[in-house]
Formats: sequence, C-alpha cells, structure tokens
Amino acid sequence: MSEPKHGALESSTRLDIITAANARDSPLLRLPAELRNRVYDYVFDPIRYKTFCSLYYGLEHPRLIDCNCLRQRILIPATCRQLYAETAALPLRTVVLDFPHRFPGVMWTITLPSAIKKAVKEIVFRIAMSQYPVAFFDYFELLRVAEHLPNLTCVYLRIVEFDSESAFDSLSEESIAWVVTELQSSLEKAHGKEVKIIREQGPIQTVH
Repeated sequence: MSEPKHGALESSTRLDIITAANARDSPLLRLPAELRNRVYDYVFDPIRYKTFCSLYYGLEHPRLIDCNCLRQRILIPATCRQLYAETAALPLRTVVLDFPHRFPGVMWTITLPSAIKKAVKEIVFRIAMSQYPVAFFDYFELLRVAEHLPNLTCVYLRIVEFDSESAFDSLSEESIAWVVTELQSSLEKAHGKEVKIIREQGPIQTVH
C-alpha cells in the first residue's frame, strides 16, 4: 500500500484540529446532544415545503420555496464536519421536491449525497397533457428520479392541462390512466413497497 502524500496528511491533521476546536469552542456543539436535537427541531421546522428545481414557476405561496432557499436551509450542515454528520438529512425531512423541468430535477437528485437522498419522502412530478411525446419522456425521467430515492413513499403526479391547437398533441384520458398504472407498478417493483400516486389536475401558474 502506498504511503499517503505529505500534503494529504497535513490537510487531514489540520481538519482534525479544526474539528476539535469547534467541539471545544462552539456554544452549540458544547450543548448535550439532547439539547442540540431540540435546536435542530426548531431550526428545521415541521412546515411542509415544496421545493421547485426551477425559478420559472409561481412561488407566491409562502410554503413554496425554490432551490436557492433550500440551499440556505442546508447551510448549517455545511458549517463543519460534526454538524454535517448530525444534520445533513434534516433539511429535507419536510420538503416535497417539485420538478417542473425534468432534466435539471433528475440531475439535481442524482448528485445529492446519499444521506440526503434517504431523507426524501415525497416528490411532485408534472406531465403536460398538451405535449404528447414529452409526457412519456417525463414518465421515464420520473422513474430515474425514484431509483435514487430509496425511502420514497408518495409521488404527486400532477397532470398539467394547457390549451392545445391540435387534438393529436393532447394526452387522452386513456393515455394518462396508462401512465399512472405503469408508474405505480414500476415504482412498486423498484422499491419493493407501495408508493402512493396522487393525481392532481390543474394548470401551472407562470411568473411574467
């Protein structure tokens, strides 16, 4: 086995010194674990948020936050190694991930740390009735997202209706029913347990 480089040892030693100093000097980290957990429960409140992986859709509702706001909720775990170990998954305990655009949402989910992926319980995914070919791409992308969320328990499948110039472009009720049925079956196979599908109909409100 090759010896670690001197620079790596030096960096590791420096981080250990910082960690020890944080545990000694930080008012928060000096608290008993039980009290720290009370603080975490207060900071990561029980309000149920929906997080948009896009800034293009309406955020006027006080419980809808975008990814920049979510990053602010993750600032505490980013403070030091001990706080990361204790709180990394907490910001997502009450967050419902909402994906208006499939590609950014998929890539964002895939790159999440493992501990955070395990904390995600609910997601919202949208299928546009006026975009027939796109809807089935959305379906497969949703399965990709679900594969990376081992503790997923609820999927809100939002059927978005737009005025369509061509009836050919619109999804029929039969097509939507097929998507819902196949999605339910695929998620159950992937997770080995039931994942609830909640169908929501309504237009997306855009910000102008």
